[in-house]
Amino acid sequence: MIKKAKPNVFDTVPDISKKQEKELARDMKGHRISGSGAVHYSKGDIELPGYLVEAKTTAKKSISITVKWLDKIFMEAMAKGKEPALAIRLPTDKAPKDWVMVPKSEFKELTDEPVHEPGETICKTSCPCCGADLEVMHGEDEGEIGVLGRQKNET
Repeated sequence: MIKKAKPNVFDTVPDISKKQEKELARDMKGHRISGSGAVHYSKGDIELPGYLVEAKTTAKKSISITVKWLDKIFMEAMAKGKEPALAIRLPTDKAPKDWVMVPKSEFKELTDEPVHEPGETICKTSCPCCGADLEVMHGEDEGEIGVLGRQKNET
């Protein structure tokens, strides 16, 4: 049986929040925004390519998500030309402790299959046997692909 590490009773809420922000930034390949929450010009907690993340953590078994948090990260992300996200850390027993919320429109975009036009190139490669240039593209019917091969001219 794996024992859960007990939180350090000497950690303050700002220490716990800073630790969460550092871990999330590292895990998501972003960077922590220094002074976030302390100064008016420092927006969001973590910046990622395309996203601005507000991080919240609690030692309790529940957290109330407020309209104020959602409005804040939405407005700050839009001002930076990024998508908003809210990262929440809870002390779970079985489920992952870190969760990330994004607007439904962003989630839909992340989960929708890309739409491809007939004839659109999927990839270009070379034939391993003869070295011919190959182009793989979408066909006219759904799920259909075509391969176009061009023999290299030997000079």
